[in-house]
Amino acid sequence: MFIGEVAQAIGLSASAIRYYEARGIVPPAAERTPGGYRDYSDEEVVLLRFVKRLRSLGIPLDEIRGIVSLRTHGEAPCGPVREALDREVLVIDQQIGYLRRVQEELLRLKLHADSTVDHWPAHCVCDVLDEDADLRPTSEGTQVVLQYFDHCPNWQVVRRHLDYLGVKVRYQRIDTVEQAEELGFHGSPTILVDGVDPFAESDSKVGLACRIYRTPGGSAPSPTLEQLATAVSSARGPD
Repeated sequence: MFIGEVAQAIGLSASAIRYYEARGIVPPAAERTPGGYRDYSDEEVVLLRFVKRLRSLGIPLDEIRGIVSLRTHGEAPCGPVREALDREVLVIDQQIGYLRRVQEELLRLKLHADSTVDHWPAHCVCDVLDEDADLRPTSEGTQVVLQYFDHCPNWQVVRRHLDYLGVKVRYQRIDTVEQAEELGFHGSPTILVDGVDPFAESDSKVGLACRIYRTPGGSAPSPTLEQLATAVSSARGPD
């Protein structure tokens, strides 16, 4: 099948397929026509459909690359797939919880607003919002760095949480034990807010390991959305 036919069959654009090949997510088509066009086998089409399904579940491309690599080399990718699914469920659960709390706050403000009589400019519904803190943090003027190392995918959870909160992040990959010791890296992921690790504990160890955080719901691979929002907002201080 030519690339246009494959794109139509699985619901991907031809440019997306080329992008996946260029990024090393999937191997390029093994066969070419005499005219130089890609000629995809049934097996290659199945693999692309598999990649599309993983992306639809929100699994990051870097992780998909590893899963596909196992599959194309004849190794079972079941373990990494299970880990990815468990992690995405956790991310969605935390986001749902956060959205419910935001909804409750909005309903509270709406009730207050409905009972407010507008007398512009001395008094109006806008005062209801002025009296309350923002529902979401802002990273304006605050530098947030996400430190990670590739062999522990937990950092992807934090990445998605910070992205969801609209926080601008700089990424720093830690590759060696020496680098971890030099930077005081407490494991992947480590979040630095203005150069400070707000989640560091007295027994936090330095090294290349997956980091586990204490949350209200128990141990987790990431702080909750509320914990991250508080950490970023607290760094800003009063306006």
